[in-house]
Amino acid sequence: MIGILTTAFKRESTNRSFCLMIERLRQYKPGLFYPVCIYSIEGDQKIFESFGIDCHYYKNDPLAEKFNFGVQIFRGIVSHVLYIDSDDIIDNAYLDHLLEGSESDVSRCMGVYFLAVQGSQFKGKARFLDNTYRDYGSTGMLFNARLLDKSDWKLWEGWENDKMGYNSFNYLNNFITNQSIFRLDKTGSIMLDIKSGVNMNGFDQFFNTGVEADPELLLSKFSEKESSYLKTLIQ
Repeated sequence: MIGILTTAFKRESTNRSFCLMIERLRQYKPGLFYPVCIYSIEGDQKIFESFGIDCHYYKNDPLAEKFNFGVQIFRGIVSHVLYIDSDDIIDNAYLDHLLEGSESDVSRCMGVYFLAVQGSQFKGKARFLDNTYRDYGSTGMLFNARLLDKSDWKLWEGWENDKMGYNSFNYLNNFITNQSIFRLDKTGSIMLDIKSGVNMNGFDQFFNTGVEADPELLLSKFSEKESSYLKTLIQ
C-alpha cells in the first residue's frame, strides 16, 4: 500500500482539485492508496473528508512538524509514502513512472508545470520549468519505507518553516543511497502546480522563467471532472 500525504491551509479551490485527483488515482489503481490530509484550520478538512480522505488536525507552525506528523501516521502500514502538496496534481503517466522506480529509496521527477488560476494576476497562463527539483524537492516524490526507516519516518528535521523542498532534500540526503529520476519533458507525464492567490510561492515568481505551456493540453491529461473544474478556475 502507498500512503499519499498532503497538508491543508486555506487554498479551498486547489483542495478540490487535489481531491478529484485522488478520486481518479483510486479508480486507476484500486486498493493501492491510503490518502491522508493534515489540516490546521477547522473547516479545511471538510472537502477532503467528503472524498473519503483520512483527516487529522495539527498546528501549522512549524510546518515541518506538521508534515512529519502526517508521515508518522503511515509507519508500519505502507510500503511507500507519496507526498503531494494540496495545490499540486499528477496524471496517471506520472504515477506509472514513479512506480517504475519504486524499488529505489526515492522515485521522483525533474521539472514541473505551473498553471495560474483565479486569484492570480496571470490567470489562465501556464509555464514549464525543466530543471525544477533537479537537486531538491519533496512534493511529487515517492519515498520507500526502507529510506523512511533510516530517517525515523521524517521528511524534515522538524524545525523548518520555509524552503520546504530544499530543506527536506538536504535532510534526506543523509540517508538516500539511490534514486530513480525521470524528466517530465521526456516522458510526457505531468505534475501541475496550481497557483492561486494563496500559495507560499506565487506564479509571478516563475512567469519570466521556463517556457510557455498550453493550458488546454495540460488539462487534457486529467479526468473530465478535473479538467472541467480547472477550466472554471481559469475563465
